[in-house]
Amino acid sequence: MIRAASEAFDIRLPEEVIRAACGFRGGGGGYWDRCGVIESGIILISCLYGRLTVYQEAWTYSYLIRELHKRFLEEFPSIYCRDIKGTSANKSCDDMYCRGSRVIAQLLMDAPELLKEVSEEEKNR
Repeated sequence: MIRAASEAFDIRLPEEVIRAACGFRGGGGGYWDRCGVIESGIILISCLYGRLTVYQEAWTYSYLIRELHKRFLEEFPSIYCRDIKGTSANKSCDDMYCRGSRVIAQLLMDAPELLKEVSEEEKNR
């Protein structure tokens, strides 16, 4: 998911980042915790809007990540793998990857406009 989205949005990710994201599979290596799709979305948002020093503002990526959670929860019952898929290792995530990727892609496309409309209150969260 992270490779496809990064290529679609021309986000240059080192192979090490793509490899590191593999651990999100199955809610963190099969632990069935937070969905790896939402975690991958957080990485992509952070790559595009994250800061490199503590002196840069954090509101842009923080806001977009909160928006990602909101949109993800509109599409799925939870952000947790165990709630979305259950704990059976043989259930496929294909449908969830497709739907989750659409949520992330739409958010990344909407991001410039969303960021223009953020209130001061939201920026200070």
